[in-house]
Amino acid sequence: MARKTLRIALIGAGTIGRTHATRSADVKGAKLQVVVDIDETRARAVQETAGAPERAADYKEVLARDDIDAVIICLPTWLHEEVAVAAAEHGKHILCEKPMALDVASARRMHEAARRAGVVLMIAQCRRFSQDWLKVRELIRSGAIGRPAVIRTVRALRLAEGWFVQEGKGNGPLLDGAVHDYDFARYTFGEATQVMASGMTFRADATAVDTGTAIIRFEHGDELVVSWSWGLPPGARGGYLHDVIGPKGAIFFERSTRPDFARLPAPDAGCGAVVIDRGQAGGIEQVPYPLRDMYLDQLQAFVDAVHAGGPSPVDGIEGMKAVAIGQAVLESARTGRVVTLERGLPSVC
Repeated sequence: MARKTLRIALIGAGTIGRTHATRSADVKGAKLQVVVDIDETRARAVQETAGAPERAADYKEVLARDDIDAVIICLPTWLHEEVAVAAAEHGKHILCEKPMALDVASARRMHEAARRAGVVLMIAQCRRFSQDWLKVRELIRSGAIGRPAVIRTVRALRLAEGWFVQEGKGNGPLLDGAVHDYDFARYTFGEATQVMASGMTFRADATAVDTGTAIIRFEHGDELVVSWSWGLPPGARGGYLHDVIGPKGAIFFERSTRPDFARLPAPDAGCGAVVIDRGQAGGIEQVPYPLRDMYLDQLQAFVDAVHAGGPSPVDGIEGMKAVAIGQAVLESARTGRVVTLERGLPSVC
């Protein structure tokens, strides 16, 4: 018997909402029915791009409809809890953009609401569906560069959307951006145990930390080092780095990361490649991975989980623990103290 088509409402028609909407036509077993945004012009643009039949301005009216089975929440972070809890109470399955919430308490309420309602709650931590990140995870866990390992990530730019750097709305890059790094490191290394961080604010219009660095220690001795800024002047960009170092070598995410990698043969058609540099002992190895659309794979995983009755591919506990690391980073940056986590959550929880 053919399975029922899942009818989805997209709530929030900004940049990431458009990203989800454009994949919806290629997802099996689901249909984007309505695009919801208080900005009618923005809602219409995404509706037309995605070919959705309807648009609406009031998410509460859409949640009350019997012909909507699931929602994709692409709103600013401080609105996630309100809308996710309401969606769960109306029996709607939920794909919620990252970070799950501003803090652990809010994330916990979202998780509990979904559990009580018996709906699938999935957090859109897209790196879990990215083939290059998954290949790096596979290499780390196989011992390709030895353990313990250190993931290092550096980026600096300026975001135009001011709410991202407002306290109580986005809480800055050490939560809203680096949550990608926290989740991937947890997924690869296990639970975080200790956080040290520093932060500062460059932008005159920011009320949150917009620039900072953190070291996160994990249960088996591995580390994540992040340095993020959204505080540069308009149009300015800083350096960009993603690599992993260990006692047996280094992993680079892209061939373009180092000029000497240009001599390597191009990957086969339909493939990308990460590079392992083991130095004089083992040389340089290029490891291919298939080129796929992580946003499409993520949305398909959500739809498949709903049809199967669960479990969620990235559930509320997973989302909560990524938020917990971000919360600990901000606390450490504020106080200058090391923050300890127990079972991946702040010790006070």
